[in-house]
Formats: sequence, C-alpha cells, structure tokens
Amino acid sequence: MGNVVSALFSPPPPEDVAGPFWLLYLLVFAAGFVLSVAAEGDGLARVLPHPAVRRAVSHYATGAAALFGAGLFFFGIRVLQIDPFRFAAPIWLLLCLVAVVAYLGWAWSRLRLEIPAAITADGWEREAGGGWPTAPSGEPG
Repeated sequence: MGNVVSALFSPPPPEDVAGPFWLLYLLVFAAGFVLSVAAEGDGLARVLPHPAVRRAVSHYATGAAALFGAGLFFFGIRVLQIDPFRFAAPIWLLLCLVAVVAYLGWAWSRLRLEIPAAITADGWEREAGGGWPTAPSGEPG
C-alpha cells in the first residue's frame, strides 16, 4: 500500500514521463479538447445539423473543454518536469481522467433527455410562428 501511495504522489522518474499509457492519455485528452472546443462553437455543424442539438451540446462542451484542458495542463507539467506544487504527480492525471469520465457520463445522460425536448420545442416554435421578429415588407412610408 505504501508503494502505491508513494507512486501516486511523487513526481515520475525521467524515463517514465512519456510511457505508453501516458501517450494514450495525451492522445485522448488532446482529441477531447479539440472536439469540445469545436462543439462550443459551430465547428460540428456538419455532424449536428439541427441548431437546437448544437445549442444543447455546446452547453456541456464548455465544461468538457475545461476538464480536458486541465488534463493537458498536468500532462505538460509532467513532460516539462518543472513540478510546481507537486503537479507532476500521477494522481493529478488520474483525477482528471476520473473527472472527465464522470462528467461525460453525466452530460450524456442529461443530453439524452434534453435533445428530444429541444428538438420538439424548436419545431413547435417554428410552426407557431415564434422566433426572431422580421422587418415588415414593402415601402417605407
């Protein structure tokens, strides 16, 4: 038990900084960060053509971008081996991984409820004449 705690809370030796598990971690977190930043804007318009779905996904993409960014920050500290406040310890990377998995699970469960409601509400507003007011047509006068 003492070895596990010591391994989690101590900075890695130079030869273990970029092992296969940590490179996979980097790949997953970099891809997650890029996708979540793209989902915050209209970067996924081709994949998610419905505007109500994009708005719902964008709401949760902000939190995902923050968590993926934190994981990349701790990985950068680990690779640079500067270790301020023991941030190079593997516990931070693992906590970020657990936080991302928990957040994505929670966001997925929320999106499964919100997306059908958003599509229904968006379609109802369009049929009922809701939306942005338009300028009157014709000559000013």
